[in-house]
Order: sequence, then structure tokens, then C-alpha cells
Amino acid sequence: MDELLTIVSIYWFNGNIANSLRYYKEHFRNPFKLFSLNRYISVPTGYAAFPKDLMRQPKEVIEMMFNLTSYTEMESGAHFVALEVPKLLADDLIKFVKTIPELITEVKGM
Repeated sequence: MDELLTIVSIYWFNGNIANSLRYYKEHFRNPFKLFSLNRYISVPTGYAAFPKDLMRQPKEVIEMMFNLTSYTEMESGAHFVALEVPKLLADDLIKFVKTIPELITEVKGM
């Protein structure tokens, strides 16, 4: 709880709390707006489905809208996964990056 309060305090004291809440305001006002855009996003996309996330989407929906190169059903975690299960999140990010050949080539070429 201390970590969460620290993060909220940093946003609040810097005057950025409104910016951090904008996504929630827009999403909860019209939660299906994203799905009505009728466009496919071809950028390689990874999705980690955390069991207690507030905005979790079914895999089939993500596949219809995005070039899904990595999808993981996580064993634990909710909305603040970077605080709750940081290793699980980091491991999944690494797994996602490995699904994109262009990124692998760039990293090896460095």
C-alpha cells in the first residue's frame, strides 16, 4: 500500500494526476469505443491477461484488432502488475520482444 500511495503522491504533487486518470475517464465513459474503430492495427502486439485486471479483454477480441504476436494467461496479478508481480511482467515483456524478428536483429547487431 505504501508503494501505491507513493506513486499517487508523485503524480499529485507534480500536477499530473489528471493526465494519469484520463485513460480511465475515457474508457469507462464508453468502454466499447475502441472496438468500434473498425481498423486493424498491424504493429506487433503483446498482451498479458492478468486474472484480476479491471480491463481484461478476451484473446479473440485482441486478435481481431491487433497483430497479436504474444498472448499470455498470467497466473496472478491485477491492475498494478508492475508493483504486484514485477518479475512475471518483466519475463513476459522479454518473451514478447523475442516474437519480433526485427527487434532481435537490432539487439544482436548492437
